[in-house]
Amino acid sequence: MFQTRSKLKDPATLEHQVRRMLDDPRAETLVSNFAGQWLHLRNVETVKPDPVIFPFDETLRVILPGHVLASINWNKLCEVYDDRYVNRITDSNRIIVCKLKKNTLGMTSVAYPIDEPHLPKWFTELPFDHEAMEETIIDNKIMNLCSVLGWDLTDTKIRAGEGLFSWS
Repeated sequence: MFQTRSKLKDPATLEHQVRRMLDDPRAETLVSNFAGQWLHLRNVETVKPDPVIFPFDETLRVILPGHVLASINWNKLCEVYDDRYVNRITDSNRIIVCKLKKNTLGMTSVAYPIDEPHLPKWFTELPFDHEAMEETIIDNKIMNLCSVLGWDLTDTKIRAGEGLFSWS
């Protein structure tokens, strides 16, 4: 045990051990559980914030956990690829969440900070789920339009007018 500790003082050994731990599938579980507990993401569905202090849109309740985990994934990938040229995502960064296909990292999404001037090569090589991202963009645009028009989409055919949208 003491011998292992002294070896970790060597930067190359320490880096090797950190990369080994990050490659372990349990690392993703650790990150998810940490975010769920420490950031109280598990309670997001039941929390009722004071609307005067926190102007809280119900849409935020749905997207918040995914945005946080996608941001953590960006920072994790920056470390894995030893990318010192891109900005890490911190609080209040504006991001785009990019959905991923199944991959060896076990990540379902990764954030991209919109104010990042440098598009890393490793980012362009990720297995993006283009179809899922297109669906999300279209759904969000339709929801934004309906919100501006004051339409409630709980019963689309009655509220928005039958035949106005084609759902297939």
